[in-house]
Formats: sequence, C-alpha cells, structure tokens
Amino acid sequence: MDSEHLPLIAILRGITLSEVEPVSRALFEAGIRYIEIPLNSPAPFPSIEALVALYGDRALCGAGTVTTLDEVKRLFECGGKLSVSPHTDPQLIKAGLDRRLMVFPGVATITEAMTAIGAGATCLKLFPAGDLGVGYLKSISAVIPSNIPIFAVGNIGLEALPSFWQAGARGFGIGGGVYKPGLPAVQVRELACQYVAAVKALVEEERNG
Repeated sequence: MDSEHLPLIAILRGITLSEVEPVSRALFEAGIRYIEIPLNSPAPFPSIEALVALYGDRALCGAGTVTTLDEVKRLFECGGKLSVSPHTDPQLIKAGLDRRLMVFPGVATITEAMTAIGAGATCLKLFPAGDLGVGYLKSISAVIPSNIPIFAVGNIGLEALPSFWQAGARGFGIGGGVYKPGLPAVQVRELACQYVAAVKALVEEERNG
C-alpha cells in the first residue's frame, strides 16, 4: 500500500465511458488516489483505459470484481495498477503480483485471509464489511498480522468509519457513498470530500497517538 496516499478507494460501479473524465476529476480534486472501476460496469476496459490515460501517473487506477486470469491480463494491458476481487483466489493473487499490480483479494473468514496472505497478498478487502459488522472485524483483526492492512468494503456509511477504524480497518472502499450512475460530478466531489476529510482525521489521530 502506498503510504503517501489516503487509504480510500472510490468504487465506480456502473460508470459509463462518458462519465469517466468528469467523475474521476471530481474524485481527484477531492483527494482520492485509489479509483476502481468494477468489471460488471458498462464497457469496463475502455473505461479503465480512459481513467489510466487521465490519472494513471498520479493515482492508482484499476478494476474491481476481478474474477478470472484473463481479466487480470486485460487489466494489465489497459495500464491498470489496481486489482480488486470479491473473493480469495491464490491464482488471481499471483497473476496480479507477477504483473506488479496492487492486489486486494476479498476475504470474509480467517481461513480466506490466511490463504490470501500465504499467496502473497499484502492488503486485504473485508467484504461485505457492513453486513459482517464491527464486532466481526475486531475479532479477525486480532489474529491477522498487523502489517497487513484490512480495507473495509461494502455498505459502510460515513458515520460508521470511526467504529470500523477502531475495530481494525486501515482503509475503506466506498461505492454508493461517493458515486452512483448518473450522479453529477459536482455532487460526487462534495460526497468524496466528506469521506476524504473523515479518513484524514482518522489517519492523523493515529499518527498523533
């Protein structure tokens, strides 16, 4: 994980190619540097190519809902650097790492988390974190190595960020909280700024002890 970037991934599920430029600009201006386009969006790979062309040298751009080796290959060919999956598959992890991608395998159990780490993952995506809950995150955080950051993803609202952070999350993936198909870019920026401010406050509080 890039320590220079705020640990906040914007998930642009359902984005269209024409929305990529204004929405990504809004996110970048708000301070978000991890941007994911799920592969079940319309025209995902052309959208990722457009995103990379716009911000690939200044942000970590890539794909979500990565489930096959061919998708990892196509993501790499698009210039993407971020590969996020809903599940744990050691082959996908290895394929991503071999291409020097930042890989976020989805985990929901200790077994999946340890399998992902054993396959080389250096970051984990707890999914669906909102449904699993803060107590669940706290319990698994107690046994996952402290050098492996857990990003909480799935149904987590702005008000829930502090409790998930206190339970062990060290990053978040936010979808509908910052973007929904057709949402004007100005609103995307406003929502993203709220999440950026909240996560910055958590990071700074931890740094200051």
